[in-house]
Amino acid sequence: MSWYGDGDATENGGLFCVACGLPGAEWRCARCKAPYCSAPCQKGDWKQHRATCAGKSESRDLKCLLQPCSFSSWKDLGRGDQLLKLKKKECFGLALLEALQKMPAWRLEPVNGRCVVWILGARDGIEKRQILEGGWHRLLSCLDVGWDIVLIGPEMEEDKAVLVHNGTRVFTFAMLLHEIELPEHLQKPSFVCAFNSGVGASVPLHMKSWIPTLVLLLRLKLPLLFTCFGLHEARLEASLFEALEVNFTKHQEGHFGHVLEADKPLSVCNAMFTWLQGSKLEEDGLANAAEAVQKQIEACQLFQFLKEMRSHRLILSDPDRSAHTGWAEMYDGRFVPALKHALEEDDDEKGGHSADCTLCHEDRGCCVRGALLRPALPTLGSGGAAALRALGG
Repeated sequence: MSWYGDGDATENGGLFCVACGLPGAEWRCARCKAPYCSAPCQKGDWKQHRATCAGKSESRDLKCLLQPCSFSSWKDLGRGDQLLKLKKKECFGLALLEALQKMPAWRLEPVNGRCVVWILGARDGIEKRQILEGGWHRLLSCLDVGWDIVLIGPEMEEDKAVLVHNGTRVFTFAMLLHEIELPEHLQKPSFVCAFNSGVGASVPLHMKSWIPTLVLLLRLKLPLLFTCFGLHEARLEASLFEALEVNFTKHQEGHFGHVLEADKPLSVCNAMFTWLQGSKLEEDGLANAAEAVQKQIEACQLFQFLKEMRSHRLILSDPDRSAHTGWAEMYDGRFVPALKHALEEDDDEKGGHSADCTLCHEDRGCCVRGALLRPALPTLGSGGAAALRALGG
Protein backbone atom coordinates (compact mmCIF):
# COMPACT_ATOMS: atom_id res chain seq x y z
CA MET A 1 0.00 0.00 0.00
CA SER A 2 1.53 3.32 -1.06
CA TRP A 3 0.77 6.60 0.61
CA TYR A 4 1.97 9.98 -0.55
CA GLY A 5 2.16 13.29 1.25
CA ASP A 6 1.04 16.54 -0.29
CA GLY A 7 0.14 19.94 1.07
CA ASP A 8 0.25 21.21 4.62
CA ALA A 9 -2.01 19.88 7.34
CA THR A 10 -2.82 23.35 8.63
CA GLU A 11 -2.92 25.43 5.45
CA ASN A 12 -4.21 23.44 2.48
CA GLY A 13 -6.37 20.77 4.13
CA GLY A 14 -9.66 22.24 2.84
CA LEU A 15 -8.55 22.04 -0.82
CA PHE A 16 -8.35 18.25 -1.17
CA CYS A 17 -10.72 16.32 -3.43
CA VAL A 18 -13.17 14.31 -1.31
CA ALA A 19 -13.04 11.47 -3.85
CA CYS A 20 -9.37 10.91 -4.74
CA GLY A 21 -7.66 13.00 -2.05
CA LEU A 22 -5.60 15.07 -4.49
CA PRO A 23 -4.89 18.72 -3.63
CA GLY A 24 -6.03 21.69 -5.68
CA ALA A 25 -9.76 20.87 -5.64
CA GLU A 26 -11.54 23.80 -7.32
CA TRP A 27 -14.87 22.15 -8.21
CA ARG A 28 -17.73 22.14 -5.69
CA CYS A 29 -20.85 20.06 -5.19
CA ALA A 30 -23.80 22.36 -5.92
CA ARG A 31 -25.70 21.08 -2.88
CA CYS A 32 -23.15 20.80 -0.06
CA LYS A 33 -20.05 22.52 -1.54
CA ALA A 34 -17.86 19.42 -1.05
CA PRO A 35 -14.60 19.98 -2.98
CA TYR A 36 -13.54 17.98 -6.05
CA CYS A 37 -10.48 18.17 -8.27
CA SER A 38 -12.40 17.77 -11.55
CA ALA A 39 -15.82 17.18 -13.07
CA PRO A 40 -15.07 13.51 -13.91
CA CYS A 41 -13.97 12.89 -10.31
CA GLN A 42 -17.19 14.44 -9.00
CA LYS A 43 -19.32 12.43 -11.41
CA GLY A 44 -17.57 9.17 -10.49
CA ASP A 45 -18.08 9.84 -6.79
CA TRP A 46 -21.79 10.71 -6.98
CA LYS A 47 -23.02 7.18 -6.18
CA GLN A 48 -21.20 7.28 -2.83
CA HIS A 49 -21.58 11.00 -2.17
CA ARG A 50 -25.33 11.23 -2.75
CA ALA A 51 -26.12 9.41 0.51
CA THR A 52 -24.21 11.94 2.62
CA CYS A 53 -24.76 15.09 0.58
CA ALA A 54 -26.10 17.97 2.68
CA GLY A 55 -28.86 18.43 0.11
CA LYS A 56 -30.35 15.07 1.23
CA SER A 57 -30.77 15.82 4.94
CA GLU A 58 -32.76 12.67 5.59
CA SER A 59 -29.72 10.56 4.69
CA ARG A 60 -26.98 12.48 6.53
CA ASP A 61 -26.16 9.74 9.01
CA LEU A 62 -22.98 7.81 8.32
CA LYS A 63 -23.99 5.06 10.72
CA CYS A 64 -26.83 4.09 8.39
CA LEU A 65 -24.22 3.52 5.66
CA LEU A 66 -22.01 1.27 7.80
CA GLN A 67 -21.90 -2.17 6.20
CA PRO A 68 -22.28 -5.22 8.50
CA CYS A 69 -19.24 -7.41 9.17
CA SER A 70 -18.97 -11.11 8.39
CA PHE A 71 -16.66 -11.68 11.39
CA SER A 72 -17.10 -11.12 15.11
CA SER A 73 -13.78 -12.15 16.70
CA TRP A 74 -10.20 -13.15 15.91
CA LYS A 75 -11.16 -16.81 15.44
CA ASP A 76 -13.13 -15.82 12.33
CA LEU A 77 -10.05 -14.32 10.66
CA GLY A 78 -7.24 -16.87 10.86
CA ARG A 79 -5.05 -19.24 12.84
CA GLY A 80 -1.46 -19.62 14.02
CA ASP A 81 1.32 -17.36 12.80
CA GLN A 82 -0.94 -15.76 10.23
CA LEU A 83 -3.31 -14.64 12.97
CA LEU A 84 -0.46 -13.27 15.11
CA LYS A 85 0.69 -11.06 12.22
CA LEU A 86 -2.89 -9.98 11.63
CA LYS A 87 -3.36 -9.01 15.28
CA LYS A 88 -0.26 -6.84 15.33
CA LYS A 89 -1.33 -5.05 12.15
CA GLU A 90 -5.12 -4.75 12.50
CA CYS A 91 -6.04 -4.89 16.19
CA PHE A 92 -6.84 -1.19 16.57
CA GLY A 93 -8.75 -0.84 13.30
CA LEU A 94 -10.87 -3.90 14.07
CA ALA A 95 -11.51 -2.75 17.65
CA LEU A 96 -12.81 0.54 16.27
CA LEU A 97 -14.92 -1.21 13.64
CA GLU A 98 -16.50 -3.49 16.27
CA ALA A 99 -17.32 -0.49 18.45
CA LEU A 100 -18.93 1.34 15.52
CA GLN A 101 -21.05 -1.72 14.75
CA LYS A 102 -22.29 -1.68 18.37
CA MET A 103 -22.67 2.08 18.69
CA PRO A 104 -25.97 3.34 20.17
CA ALA A 105 -28.56 4.97 17.94
CA TRP A 106 -26.60 8.21 17.71
CA ARG A 107 -25.94 10.02 14.46
CA LEU A 108 -22.54 10.21 12.77
CA GLU A 109 -22.63 13.47 10.86
CA PRO A 110 -20.46 13.74 7.73
CA VAL A 111 -18.26 16.77 7.11
CA ASN A 112 -18.33 17.74 3.43
CA GLY A 113 -19.50 14.21 2.70
CA ARG A 114 -16.54 12.67 4.55
CA CYS A 115 -16.11 10.84 7.85
CA VAL A 116 -13.81 12.88 10.09
CA VAL A 117 -12.42 11.09 13.17
CA TRP A 118 -10.06 12.37 15.85
CA ILE A 119 -7.77 9.72 17.36
CA LEU A 120 -6.58 11.08 20.71
CA GLY A 121 -3.35 9.95 22.36
CA ALA A 122 -2.20 8.54 19.01
CA ARG A 123 1.33 7.20 18.50
CA ASP A 124 3.53 6.77 15.44
CA GLY A 125 4.42 3.19 16.33
CA ILE A 126 0.82 2.01 16.77
CA GLU A 127 -2.10 3.88 15.16
CA LYS A 128 -0.12 5.62 12.42
CA ARG A 129 1.95 2.54 11.62
CA GLN A 130 -1.10 0.32 11.39
CA ILE A 131 -2.93 2.76 9.11
CA LEU A 132 0.01 3.17 6.73
CA GLU A 133 0.53 -0.62 6.62
CA GLY A 134 -3.10 -1.15 5.58
CA GLY A 135 -4.24 -2.38 8.99
CA TRP A 136 -7.39 -0.25 8.92
CA HIS A 137 -8.58 -1.35 5.48
CA ARG A 138 -11.49 -3.43 6.84
CA LEU A 139 -12.73 -0.42 8.80
CA LEU A 140 -12.34 2.04 5.92
CA SER A 141 -14.03 -0.27 3.43
CA CYS A 142 -17.07 -0.80 5.69
CA LEU A 143 -18.01 2.86 5.27
CA ASP A 144 -17.94 3.81 1.61
CA VAL A 145 -17.05 7.49 1.99
CA GLY A 146 -13.81 9.42 2.17
CA TRP A 147 -12.08 9.43 5.57
CA ASP A 148 -10.14 12.19 7.31
CA ILE A 149 -8.19 10.55 10.16
CA VAL A 150 -6.72 13.11 12.56
CA LEU A 151 -3.98 11.64 14.77
CA ILE A 152 -3.47 13.80 17.87
CA GLY A 153 -1.01 13.11 20.67
CA PRO A 154 2.16 14.39 22.34
CA GLU A 155 3.96 11.16 21.38
CA MET A 156 3.41 11.75 17.65
CA GLU A 157 6.12 12.95 15.31
CA GLU A 158 4.19 15.61 13.45
CA ASP A 159 4.22 15.39 9.66
CA LYS A 160 3.29 18.66 7.97
CA ALA A 161 2.34 16.81 4.81
CA VAL A 162 -1.10 15.23 4.57
CA LEU A 163 -0.78 11.51 3.84
CA VAL A 164 -3.24 10.42 1.16
CA HIS A 165 -4.30 7.05 -0.22
CA ASN A 166 -7.47 6.15 -2.16
CA GLY A 167 -9.48 9.04 -0.75
CA THR A 168 -8.29 8.55 2.86
CA ARG A 169 -6.33 11.45 4.34
CA VAL A 170 -4.20 11.26 7.48
CA PHE A 171 -3.31 14.40 9.46
CA THR A 172 -0.86 14.38 12.39
CA PHE A 173 -0.60 16.80 15.32
CA ALA A 174 2.07 16.28 17.99
CA MET A 175 0.33 17.88 20.97
CA LEU A 176 -2.69 17.65 23.26
CA LEU A 177 -6.14 18.35 21.86
CA HIS A 178 -6.78 21.51 23.89
CA GLU A 179 -3.41 22.94 22.69
CA ILE A 180 -3.96 22.87 18.94
CA GLU A 181 -5.80 24.96 16.36
CA LEU A 182 -7.24 22.62 13.77
CA PRO A 183 -8.09 23.75 10.23
CA GLU A 184 -11.74 24.56 9.75
CA HIS A 185 -12.71 21.34 7.96
CA LEU A 186 -11.37 19.24 10.89
CA GLN A 187 -12.73 21.29 13.81
CA LYS A 188 -15.95 19.29 14.25
CA PRO A 189 -15.40 15.56 13.71
CA SER A 190 -17.99 12.91 12.99
CA PHE A 191 -16.78 11.13 16.13
CA VAL A 192 -13.80 10.94 18.49
CA CYS A 193 -11.79 7.92 19.63
CA ALA A 194 -9.44 7.53 22.60
CA PHE A 195 -7.74 4.12 22.56
CA ASN A 196 -6.62 2.93 26.02
CA SER A 197 -6.68 6.50 27.32
CA GLY A 198 -5.70 5.58 30.89
CA VAL A 199 -8.37 7.90 32.28
CA GLY A 200 -9.40 5.03 34.55
CA ALA A 201 -5.95 3.60 35.23
CA SER A 202 -5.70 4.80 38.87
CA VAL A 203 -2.81 7.15 38.03
CA PRO A 204 -3.92 10.47 39.54
CA LEU A 205 -1.47 12.64 37.60
CA HIS A 206 -2.54 11.12 34.27
CA MET A 207 -6.24 11.28 35.14
CA LYS A 208 -5.94 14.93 36.10
CA SER A 209 -4.45 15.89 32.72
CA TRP A 210 -7.42 14.25 30.96
CA ILE A 211 -10.16 16.27 32.68
CA PRO A 212 -9.86 19.49 30.55
CA THR A 213 -9.86 17.41 27.35
CA LEU A 214 -12.82 15.33 28.50
CA VAL A 215 -14.84 18.46 29.36
CA LEU A 216 -14.02 19.94 25.94
CA LEU A 217 -15.24 16.76 24.23
CA LEU A 218 -18.45 16.64 26.27
CA ARG A 219 -19.25 20.20 25.27
CA LEU A 220 -19.06 19.20 21.60
CA LYS A 221 -21.89 16.70 22.24
CA LEU A 222 -20.41 14.31 19.67
CA PRO A 223 -20.06 10.50 19.92
CA LEU A 224 -16.89 9.64 21.86
CA LEU A 225 -15.36 6.16 21.99
CA PHE A 226 -13.19 5.24 24.98
CA THR A 227 -11.41 1.89 25.22
CA CYS A 228 -9.47 0.50 28.18
CA PHE A 229 -7.30 -2.42 29.32
CA GLY A 230 -9.94 -4.23 31.34
CA LEU A 231 -12.57 -4.26 34.05
CA HIS A 232 -10.31 -2.58 36.64
CA GLU A 233 -10.12 0.53 34.43
CA ALA A 234 -13.74 0.31 33.25
CA ARG A 235 -15.00 0.64 36.83
CA LEU A 236 -13.01 3.80 37.52
CA GLU A 237 -13.93 5.27 34.14
CA ALA A 238 -17.61 4.71 34.91
CA SER A 239 -17.22 6.44 38.29
CA LEU A 240 -15.58 9.44 36.63
CA PHE A 241 -18.28 9.64 33.94
CA GLU A 242 -21.01 9.41 36.58
CA ALA A 243 -19.42 12.27 38.54
CA LEU A 244 -19.62 14.43 35.40
CA GLU A 245 -23.14 13.09 34.65
CA VAL A 246 -22.03 11.89 31.22
CA ASN A 247 -24.40 10.10 28.87
CA PHE A 248 -22.54 6.83 28.34
CA THR A 249 -23.17 3.17 27.62
CA LYS A 250 -22.25 0.30 29.91
CA HIS A 251 -18.74 -0.95 29.12
CA GLN A 252 -18.72 -3.87 26.69
CA GLU A 253 -16.11 -6.54 26.13
CA GLY A 254 -14.08 -6.10 22.96
CA HIS A 255 -13.35 -9.17 20.85
CA PHE A 256 -10.30 -7.77 19.05
CA GLY A 257 -8.02 -7.05 21.98
CA HIS A 258 -4.33 -7.83 21.67
CA VAL A 259 -1.17 -7.47 23.78
CA LEU A 260 0.90 -4.98 21.77
CA GLU A 261 3.05 -3.77 24.66
CA ALA A 262 4.00 -6.92 26.54
CA ASP A 263 6.09 -5.09 29.14
CA LYS A 264 2.99 -3.43 30.59
CA PRO A 265 0.86 -5.34 33.07
CA LEU A 266 -2.84 -5.72 32.27
CA SER A 267 -1.95 -4.70 28.71
CA VAL A 268 -4.68 -6.23 26.54
CA CYS A 269 -5.35 -3.24 24.30
CA ASN A 270 -9.02 -2.33 23.79
CA ALA A 271 -10.23 -5.10 26.08
CA MET A 272 -13.38 -3.08 26.85
CA PHE A 273 -15.09 -0.04 25.33
CA THR A 274 -17.84 2.50 25.99
CA TRP A 275 -19.55 5.26 24.02
CA LEU A 276 -20.12 8.75 25.46
CA GLN A 277 -22.09 11.73 24.20
CA GLY A 278 -22.39 14.96 26.15
CA SER A 279 -23.38 15.54 29.77
CA LYS A 280 -26.71 16.05 31.50
CA LEU A 281 -25.20 19.11 33.20
CA GLU A 282 -25.40 22.61 31.81
CA GLU A 283 -22.24 24.62 31.14
CA ASP A 284 -21.80 25.97 34.69
CA GLY A 285 -22.73 22.65 36.30
CA LEU A 286 -20.23 20.76 34.16
CA ALA A 287 -17.48 23.23 35.04
CA ASN A 288 -18.25 22.88 38.76
CA ALA A 289 -18.35 19.08 38.55
CA ALA A 290 -15.00 19.03 36.69
CA GLU A 291 -13.44 21.24 39.39
CA ALA A 292 -14.73 18.91 42.11
CA VAL A 293 -13.29 15.89 40.28
CA GLN A 294 -9.93 17.65 39.99
CA LYS A 295 -9.90 18.29 43.75
CA GLN A 296 -10.65 14.63 44.45
CA ILE A 297 -7.84 13.52 42.16
CA GLU A 298 -5.42 15.90 43.89
CA ALA A 299 -6.43 14.43 47.24
CA CYS A 300 -5.77 10.95 45.85
CA GLN A 301 -2.32 12.08 44.72
CA LEU A 302 -1.41 13.16 48.21
CA PHE A 303 -2.85 10.02 49.79
CA GLN A 304 -0.97 7.83 47.32
CA PHE A 305 2.30 9.59 48.07
CA LEU A 306 1.88 9.26 51.82
CA LYS A 307 0.97 5.60 51.44
CA GLU A 308 4.13 4.89 49.44
CA MET A 309 6.54 7.26 51.22
CA ARG A 310 8.20 4.52 53.28
CA SER A 311 8.95 2.44 50.20
CA HIS A 312 10.21 5.46 48.24
CA ARG A 313 12.62 6.36 51.03
CA LEU A 314 13.81 2.77 51.25
CA ILE A 315 14.57 2.56 47.53
CA LEU A 316 16.22 5.96 47.27
CA SER A 317 18.36 5.49 50.38
CA ASP A 318 19.87 2.15 49.37
CA PRO A 319 19.08 1.08 45.77
CA ASP A 320 21.63 -1.78 45.77
CA ARG A 321 20.10 -3.74 48.63
CA SER A 322 16.56 -2.39 48.95
CA ALA A 323 15.33 -1.65 45.44
CA HIS A 324 13.98 -5.09 44.61
CA THR A 325 12.30 -5.35 48.02
CA GLY A 326 10.72 -1.95 47.49
CA TRP A 327 9.52 -2.79 43.98
CA ALA A 328 7.94 -6.01 45.19
CA GLU A 329 6.22 -4.22 48.06
CA MET A 330 4.87 -1.36 45.96
CA TYR A 331 4.20 -2.97 42.60
CA ASP A 332 3.73 -6.67 43.22
CA GLY A 333 7.08 -7.45 41.62
CA ARG A 334 6.45 -5.40 38.48
CA PHE A 335 8.80 -2.67 37.26
CA VAL A 336 7.79 0.95 37.11
CA PRO A 337 7.82 1.64 33.32
CA ALA A 338 10.35 4.47 33.75
CA LEU A 339 12.71 2.21 35.68
CA LYS A 340 12.42 -0.62 33.22
CA HIS A 341 13.04 1.73 30.30
CA ALA A 342 16.12 3.18 32.00
CA LEU A 343 17.57 -0.27 32.62
CA GLU A 344 16.86 -1.45 29.07
CA GLU A 345 18.50 1.67 27.63
CA ASP A 346 21.63 1.22 29.78
CA ASP A 347 24.73 0.96 27.61
CA ASP A 348 27.52 0.65 30.16
CA GLU A 349 26.91 -3.10 30.76
CA LYS A 350 26.75 -2.50 34.52
CA GLY A 351 23.04 -3.05 34.96
CA GLY A 352 22.27 0.63 35.40
CA HIS A 353 25.35 1.48 37.53
CA SER A 354 27.44 4.41 36.43
CA ALA A 355 30.76 5.77 37.66
CA ASP A 356 29.89 9.27 36.49
CA CYS A 357 26.47 10.12 37.94
CA THR A 358 25.53 13.79 38.05
CA LEU A 359 22.95 13.18 40.77
CA CYS A 360 25.14 11.95 43.61
CA HIS A 361 28.60 11.12 42.19
CA GLU A 362 28.60 7.65 43.67
CA ASP A 363 29.25 4.36 41.97
CA ARG A 364 26.26 2.70 43.67
CA GLY A 365 23.38 2.09 41.28
CA CYS A 366 22.82 5.79 40.67
CA CYS A 367 21.06 5.29 37.35
CA VAL A 368 18.40 3.28 39.15
CA ARG A 369 18.09 6.09 41.67
CA GLY A 370 17.85 8.72 38.94
CA ALA A 371 15.16 6.80 37.09
CA LEU A 372 12.99 7.03 40.19
CA LEU A 373 13.78 10.65 40.87
CA ARG A 374 13.03 11.91 37.37
CA PRO A 375 9.35 10.97 37.27
CA ALA A 376 8.79 11.71 40.94
CA LEU A 377 10.45 15.10 41.48
CA PRO A 378 8.23 17.29 39.23
CA THR A 379 5.12 16.08 41.02
CA LEU A 380 6.67 16.27 44.47
CA GLY A 381 7.56 19.90 43.89
CA SER A 382 4.13 20.98 42.64
CA GLY A 383 1.69 19.04 44.76
CA GLY A 384 3.37 16.47 46.97
CA ALA A 385 2.50 13.26 45.11
CA ALA A 386 4.52 10.64 43.26
CA ALA A 387 3.81 10.25 39.54
CA LEU A 388 3.93 6.47 39.77
CA ARG A 389 1.31 3.98 38.60
CA ALA A 390 -1.03 2.45 41.18
CA LEU A 391 -1.40 -0.95 39.60
CA GLY A 392 -4.27 -3.36 40.01
CA GLY A 393 -6.74 -0.67 41.13
